[in-house]
Amino acid sequence: MTAPAYAHSPIARQQRELKARLLARWCYARGIGPAIARQPAPVLRAAARQADVSLPHHDPDGASPTWLRAGELLHARAAWDRAHGRVPPDHVRCIACAVLQQPCPHCAQLEPGRCAGCGGQLDQVLVDERLDVHPTCSAPAVRTQMRHEQALLLEVEQRNA
Repeated sequence: MTAPAYAHSPIARQQRELKARLLARWCYARGIGPAIARQPAPVLRAAARQADVSLPHHDPDGASPTWLRAGELLHARAAWDRAHGRVPPDHVRCIACAVLQQPCPHCAQLEPGRCAGCGGQLDQVLVDERLDVHPTCSAPAVRTQMRHEQALLLEVEQRNA
């Protein structure tokens, strides 16, 4: 008879529960809801590091029992808040942005005044000039409609000159 694998032992279950509670507390304090369990692995790793929790192991299909349990705890906490009339922390608009502490590429494209290359905040001078990337940004950037409008304005000015 072989010994049971550690992952299925009572000690491992206790450790997963402890990690899940710590992760759920960290997420709740930052307004991150149960959807954290469905985030990509880099976001989950960053969240675990920031919560000062050793990284939970993932199954090959991407599911993590620890993160799934943290999502269940966050869902239960939201239900408790509603039942007791408690106002939870404001929910974050984007979990990836909240965890990574910088705009994700998707949100950087949606927010005006953000660099299309790195996602950082643009100076007001660049925004006023309708530029969408830092002059020193080395990341390749996709130019937006603002760049096309600027080119059209230059053409019109050159024809009228």
